[in-house]
Amino acid sequence: MQADLTHNSFPQECVVLLTAGKDAYHLDILNILFLPTSSIYRFRYGIKYVSKTLLDRLRENAKQLKGKLGFVVLYRPKTDESQDYCFLIRKIKIMNTEWSGDFIYVEFQNLDLADYTKNISDEIVKKIKDDFSREGWADTTNFSEHQINQAFISETREDEKCVKVINKISEINDFRRDVFLKLRRIKELDGKENAIQSDTGIYKIKGSANYELEVIQSVGEKSLGKVIDTGVTITPLAPESHITFITKDATILSRYDLLKILFRTKKSAKSTKTILTLLPNREKISQARSTKDKMPTAMAEPEVAMDIGVSSDIWWIIALITGGLALAAFGTAYASKDFVADKAVLGSLLSAVGAILSATLGIRYLSEE
Repeated sequence: MQADLTHNSFPQECVVLLTAGKDAYHLDILNILFLPTSSIYRFRYGIKYVSKTLLDRLRENAKQLKGKLGFVVLYRPKTDESQDYCFLIRKIKIMNTEWSGDFIYVEFQNLDLADYTKNISDEIVKKIKDDFSREGWADTTNFSEHQINQAFISETREDEKCVKVINKISEINDFRRDVFLKLRRIKELDGKENAIQSDTGIYKIKGSANYELEVIQSVGEKSLGKVIDTGVTITPLAPESHITFITKDATILSRYDLLKILFRTKKSAKSTKTILTLLPNREKISQARSTKDKMPTAMAEPEVAMDIGVSSDIWWIIALITGGLALAAFGTAYASKDFVADKAVLGSLLSAVGAILSATLGIRYLSEE
């Protein structure tokens, strides 16, 4: 490909990962749109779906794609029964590739969403369709930095870009029945700051604290259901040893909304990583649908997951125990100095209070989840 000299931009090799709107791949798009920038996700390809050229390179060195930029593309080739489509979804950075048996695993970091608030050049879409109509669903090709920036980089907020992507892909039948979720933020209720993302997209939250999970819910402009009357219910799930949910479920009742889910983290003697999942409550959905006079369209309920890092909250306990021990030691020393009855009584009392405080806090902390 010729270098785009007018923009001082030179071609670079990019990894293009195609996915479809059918079957198990459908959930991949829902998850990628839900997850925040910097989060990690993984695709799996049977080796027969990887281009021969790329397969030969990975056979020689499975790690050689690490660090390269790429794109996730929603794609379907044209057939006698259906029209083709090709939509840019998200820019990515390859973190790892692994060859296991008949499969290639590609782990990548989610970067910018495609920006459909502006016109994305047909050139980049045409090149992808031309290059991949003859090869597998995972391959490399060259794009200039200008082309990449034109499609993905802008001042547009991520949640706004996400809505535009949803509207775009809802033009095709595969996504006209979907409810989409987008993580907005995790807010600490007892503090002023939102949870902070690490460089791998994991939200860092504290133990023994209350949080509010905010999720934007929407359907595309071309959705088959103009009004959602299904009573779609989303249930948050996480290991009980890490998180207790105050909000047991959230019901989707309109085309778009801001869902809020309250939860509290458990005490943690050490930092730990957990997974928070939002699952459709299919039993409640079925009950809601059976009571409706008007049968709703068969919406595809979202099912998404995110990584959470719960930090240790043991330090304040250690501080209190240390304080109790110090108080006990002070009381003992005070009682033994220049023995006087009232000082002895006061010192013994301080010593006892300190010892009881230390023991009580320690036992209580260790015994509670």
